[in-house]
Amino acid sequence: MKKLIIGLLVTIILLGGAFFLLTTVNFNRLNTDHYYVQITNDGVMTKNKVSTGEVFEQYEYTLDAYNEEGNTDTLDFTAIKQLRKNAYLKLFVNDEKNVKSYQEVMWEEIPKKAQLKFERK
Repeated sequence: MKKLIIGLLVTIILLGGAFFLLTTVNFNRLNTDHYYVQITNDGVMTKNKVSTGEVFEQYEYTLDAYNEEGNTDTLDFTAIKQLRKNAYLKLFVNDEKNVKSYQEVMWEEIPKKAQLKFERK
């Protein structure tokens, strides 16, 4: 009986941990490099149709991005809405230079060498 209770407790703890991990970790951001961009123009709207026939809009951006060392790379990425002008974004980029995810950041969160590349507005 003792072994059964311990086994159930271990199973519950493992399932709870797995649930917590799956709901809090963004796996697109794992094992990526960080680049920083400033939204300086409107994205180019494109419309795409999915297999169900539903049409959705997305906005494509091509911007100069800077890593923590201030090195420049031109990156393409898409968003599901028009992004706010002059906003700073942290891009999560894989080894093939594909943007996997992004998040808006404050000026203070950008590394100093990358800050030098932006005109602060």
